[in-house]
Amino acid sequence: MRELMSTVFYRGEPLNTSRELPFVGDTAPFFTLADKNIADLSLDDLNGKNIILNIFLSIHIPECAQSIRDFNLIAAKNSNIIFLCVSADLPLSMREFCEREGLDYIQTASFFRNTNFTDDYGVSIDSGAFRGLSTPAIISINNNQEICYSKRVTNIEAFYNYHDAITSLKPR
Repeated sequence: MRELMSTVFYRGEPLNTSRELPFVGDTAPFFTLADKNIADLSLDDLNGKNIILNIFLSIHIPECAQSIRDFNLIAAKNSNIIFLCVSADLPLSMREFCEREGLDYIQTASFFRNTNFTDDYGVSIDSGAFRGLSTPAIISINNNQEICYSKRVTNIEAFYNYHDAITSLKPR
């Protein structure tokens, strides 16, 4: 079932999106993001790799920063998967955060130059103070660029569950 209009909560405040996440079985929407060095990073650059996207609101939100730390711990145990943390934050800010925290197993990317990313992946916040940023979501893409897992995080303050996203990439 496709997820349509959705509300995500951050400290009791609703963040609304009217877009749908990619459906399991769909081809992953193409993207070009800015990597930690502000160079282009596209889906084609990751072709043939298993990818898990940790799409989040901002590195400056403590719960989102924690999700990146958690993601790094999981990435350390899953070297066959690219763990890509994506937000609108400037790439240099994310790079500095990762260097300061010693987060070596993840990659970061920003959609600050390509706002189509949030529409294409169904995570664009439509109203309120965070309009234009992204609702948190976990999306796994297999080495054939097919969506294997797609879930919106409904409460930013709650623990993110990566287990199902990782399991979705394992051969059946």
